Amino acid sequence: MNMNKKTEVGLRLKQLRTKQGISQKDLAELCGWGPSRISNYESGLRSINLDDADMLAKHLGIKPYQILFDDDELTNFANVTTIDIQPNYQKSFPVLVRFKQAHGQKRVSPT
Repeated sequence: MNMNKKTEVGLRLKQLRTKQGISQKDLAELCGWGPSRISNYESGLRSINLDDADMLAKHLGIKPYQILFDDDELTNFANVTTIDIQPNYQKSFPVLVRFKQAHGQKRVSPT
């Protein structure tokens, strides 16, 4: 079955949430959101932005990239030897910067 990215990420969020034994309502409250927001993410009706992935991960006790990427995508990222993030994007994509740092990249350098 070919799912779109929003649906894949939503299903992954649901698996991670249920594995922790947290209800949609409780997770939404922890994040300071309305109850329908988690449902919309999990059903693929709404895209999870980087700030929201960071917030969800914090309350699920995981890393944001675990919500956003599947194992195959992470393997592909791990095989990348260099990730250059231009300085003007470093503030916009802190999750990517942290991912790079967590996976042995020694520095974030401009191209």
